[in-house]
Amino acid sequence: MRAVFAGKVVPPKQQIEWLAMVSTRTGAPLPEVSSQDPRGFSLGLARGILKSAGPQWFYQAETLGYRTLYVWFADEDAMITLQTNSQPADGPDRLYEAAVAIREAVRPPRLSLTVLMHEVAGEGLADVA
Repeated sequence: MRAVFAGKVVPPKQQIEWLAMVSTRTGAPLPEVSSQDPRGFSLGLARGILKSAGPQWFYQAETLGYRTLYVWFADEDAMITLQTNSQPADGPDRLYEAAVAIREAVRPPRLSLTVLMHEVAGEGLADVA
């Protein structure tokens, strides 16, 4: 996905066409997802608001008992890929929730502003308490 979004896979004109989204709700062109229109689809990719993770590019497919999902967290340069050997249960598909939970579990902790200020001042973390 790094290469896709860095424009290294196809020429610029095709890149624009590739990532041009339409709303999955209305079918109309969609410049960006929003709370009013939270899912868009482009050529083989989708973008949606994944709760606390915000808008992310992803792809999901299923066939004969298998599902695959990948989510590209561009701001963290990370991709989480999940594959299951199950069909979605009746009701909402929760595979996205699993991807967001894994992201939260593996991402480095965010330092608070207080900790950052002490680091800049040359004080160690023990000095913050």
